[in-house]
Amino acid sequence: MSFLRILGIICILTLLVIFLGFYVLYNMPDHTALAQKMVGMGNLFLFFVIMPAFIIARYSKKDLSSFTFNNKKDDDDDWDDDVKK
Repeated sequence: MSFLRILGIICILTLLVIFLGFYVLYNMPDHTALAQKMVGMGNLFLFFVIMPAFIIARYSKKDLSSFTFNNKKDDDDDWDDDVKK
């Protein structure tokens, strides 16, 4: 199994934990602390573990130098020379 497939499965499980936390929050008012912890930990795991792992996995072998705005190597500070005055 590839790393991205495993990451997708973990992402789906994390989303299920978040939705389960909302379900517990609205349908079982006695367990609000548990529900808030489930939603909070699910969000933290999603945005601080899964998202960086996905970005690293997708862009680790890509050449990102073609996405820069200034590809020129000279030190020309006059960026508006060709603007007519």
